[in-house]
Amino acid sequence: MAGIALRESAEALLRNPHFGVAEVSESLGYEDPANFGRACRRWFGMAPGRYRRQLLATAERAEQKAPPQHGRRRVRRG
Repeated sequence: MAGIALRESAEALLRNPHFGVAEVSESLGYEDPANFGRACRRWFGMAPGRYRRQLLATAERAEQKAPPQHGRRRVRRG
């Protein structure tokens, strides 16, 4: 079960472009970033940097497709 939590944490941290891959690796307890890279290849099928680029590109496309959020204001008459 810890492996699933570690994978989910890795994905969440990789979504944040403010953290370098080495920082993500270290924050997850990997002493050697190469071990984190191997874990990412096992979990996601690609290196952590490539997976991050894919995540960020997918999020960017989703934002572009989303309709603009307009709040409806209720007009009082009377």
